[in-house]
Amino acid sequence: MIDAGMPGPELQRVLRCPGGTYRCDFCWGERLIGEFDGAVKYGQLRKLGDSATDTVLREKRREDELRRLGFMVVRWAWRDLERGGLPGILFPWLRRLELIPT
Repeated sequence: MIDAGMPGPELQRVLRCPGGTYRCDFCWGERLIGEFDGAVKYGQLRKLGDSATDTVLREKRREDELRRLGFMVVRWAWRDLERGGLPGILFPWLRRLELIPT
């Protein structure tokens, strides 16, 4: 993000929603949330007794709640970072949400 010249996000911001309290990886103002997803979240770190499907559905509900607060949620994974794809994922949203000049 720094190398690409993006504005610095707030890290690990906590947001309270009707369905729970959520910690977001990256947050720009009151408009954009960035989530870095690793495969570990859907494998080793899932809750005891939950399937990967349960974990994905819980993440979808969480994301829906964050959107109801007015946020756009954008996700990326290791492969996006390895291929240099993060600027292409974030810059369009930073512009669209007027978090940087167009």
